Amino acid sequence: MEDASVTVPSFRGNPVEFLAAIYDGHYGGTAADIAAERLHCELEQALAQSPSPGAAMTQAFLATDRIIADRERSTTDSWGANFGGAVAVVAYINGSTLVVGNVGDAHAVLDRNGIAKRLSHAHRASDPQEARRIRQAGGRITRRQNDVSRVRGELAVTRSLGDTRLKDWVLADPSIIEVALRPGDRRLILGSDGLWDYLSDQRAVDLVHQRHIIDAAAASEALMKEALRRGSDDNITVIVMNLDVLDSVAGLEG
Repeated sequence: MEDASVTVPSFRGNPVEFLAAIYDGHYGGTAADIAAERLHCELEQALAQSPSPGAAMTQAFLATDRIIADRERSTTDSWGANFGGAVAVVAYINGSTLVVGNVGDAHAVLDRNGIAKRLSHAHRASDPQEARRIRQAGGRITRRQNDVSRVRGELAVTRSLGDTRLKDWVLADPSIIEVALRPGDRRLILGSDGLWDYLSDQRAVDLVHQRHIIDAAAASEALMKEALRRGSDDNITVIVMNLDVLDSVAGLEG
């Protein structure tokens, strides 16, 4: 289990602010653990300095990436330690404003009047734009038979926290999406790829809607069980937020 998750009600001591995050580690869980420890703290500092929550989110991602690199460097003078990396999806709510930042293939999906609205981007080596960026930076994308495209034959994602050895190509700059919440925005679902590789965005929304699941914990569990039923053998972490009652939140890892 290399995932980590964080929920912070009354973020910055404000009852209308809320933060939730999922970090899915690879090549070990160290980067995910550091991100879970630090990113929301970096976001708090950045928000105090920037009027733009999107810009603050980007600063928090980049600062956390530097912290991971610094800790890795301090572990060995030769950089022989490998902390691995972590994909991340972070949601910050302030009243009616929702900001989502992500790197890699963990995602956020908004239930808007029963219609799924994805609020993140899949940074994978199979994405033409990401592949072009990496090649222009001197990297390469390779794909073996019966395998996915990978950066230098190693990493399927093209953006992450950590992965210091590949930092010339694997960026920590997040995709940022900001939306104004409105009536009919029922839930926000955060999940690692162990969920989204087996459930479409709309299927996830339909599952909790059609079963009339109100409790966030029950919704999280239903989504996890459905991914397992469909054959998911990856780490699964799910956080569901009922947006009409921001303190109704639950997360599950499995």
